[in-house]
Amino acid sequence: MPIDDASEATPQWLTEKLRASGALPSGRVTVVRTATEDSTSATMVGLGLEYTDDAPRGAPRRLLLKIARPDPDQRIVGDQGRRNEVDFHTRIAGRMDDAPVVRCHDAAYSQSDGGCHLLLDDRSGSHHTARWLEPPPLPQCHAIIDSLAAFHTFWWDHPDLAVLDELPTESTVSEYIASVRGAYTDFAAELAGDLPT
Repeated sequence: MPIDDASEATPQWLTEKLRASGALPSGRVTVVRTATEDSTSATMVGLGLEYTDDAPRGAPRRLLLKIARPDPDQRIVGDQGRRNEVDFHTRIAGRMDDAPVVRCHDAAYSQSDGGCHLLLDDRSGSHHTARWLEPPPLPQCHAIIDSLAAFHTFWWDHPDLAVLDELPTESTVSEYIASVRGAYTDFAAELAGDLPT
């Protein structure tokens, strides 16, 4: 069951989730400091954690809790988008030993009201969101492509693909390529001369 408020991220709740994910084999969370910021689709809660002395030194000290906001105006991602995000972290990336994505310690989605949460490692010290319509620097583009390549390499012809979801058909792939081409045209027009060659 997803949580819908940062106050529910108690030391006990976090201890349980980190223990279940394997990030906290011993010890427990004793202190949680929160910093909340609203985005257009979720409430983002930075969590600073302290542990008992018997916790491993490598236990995460900073986490990010992403909570789908309950007010209708902020659910712009839609139920399917939230369900897909939770499924990605639990059913897809969760099957990979070394997934090239931010580690997710817990994720939950509610079919009844569309609420969801994700408990992720906080990578704000090394990663950032680019400004709208501003292409990332070339080295970051290369890192993104490398991560996508590693992800696709793992799943290429994987026997679990058909179990996870309905595989695309030639028709759905053609529709997707056509929509991307159309989106790229709009994207390039919006950037005008700012798009590097």
